[in-house]
This record gives sequence, structure tokens and C-alpha cells, in this order.
Amino acid sequence: MKLRKLFLLVTAIAFAGCLTDSGQKAPDLWPVPALMFKNASVSGRSITIVVVFGVTSSGWVYSHTEQSRVGNTFSLRGFATPAQDASLPAMSVIEATVNVSVGTAGSYSFRFWQSDTTTLDTTFTVQ
Repeated sequence: MKLRKLFLLVTAIAFAGCLTDSGQKAPDLWPVPALMFKNASVSGRSITIVVVFGVTSSGWVYSHTEQSRVGNTFSLRGFATPAQDASLPAMSVIEATVNVSVGTAGSYSFRFWQSDTTTLDTTFTVQ
């Protein structure tokens, strides 16, 4: 019985700790659609692509790009967060440099996320 009460007390304290507000709001992180490629280069086994992402106001800040690889195809998705002083909604863009190391020579496809049904695609050949 004591063990059960101790378990319930620890669980209640942990749950209550999750409910307290630390005064800091975690930043919102959103996937952003790739609109176009501004520049690209291949150097050795590394591919560098400058990608233009679409955002809903000029107050957004690029965070990172997640990537996954299946064979010679890379799927990439950019993420951004709105700044504290985000302006009124209006279509805007942010640029980000994405570096990918491919490892070996070959032809590689890159699929940048635009929506759940579309991607912006390109292919590079590394010698």
C-alpha cells in the first residue's frame, strides 16, 4: 500500500511539474516549402544547394533542414520559426544553404518538400 501511495505521489508531482509555466514559450517550428534553387555546386563528394523557402511573413528565421536517404535519393524538408516580432502575414522568402555529403561517385536525386503531395526535384552527378 505504501509503495502504491509513493508511486501515485511521484506521478502527481511529475505531472504537476509538466503543467507549470516556466515563463518561456517554446518556439514554434514549422516545415516550409522549397520554392526554387538559387545556386548549387559540387565540390568533391559534397553538394551545396542554396534553397529559397516560402514563409508567411518577413519575420521568419530558418532553423534547419531534415534529410533522409534511400539509395541515391535524398528527401529534404526545411524548417523555420517565426520571430517574436513577426510582421503582418504576407508572402515572403528565406534563403538557406544546404550541404549534403554523398560519399561515393554517382548520380543523386534531391527532393525538397513543398507539400505533402509535391516536391521540388533536382539531380546532381558526382564524379
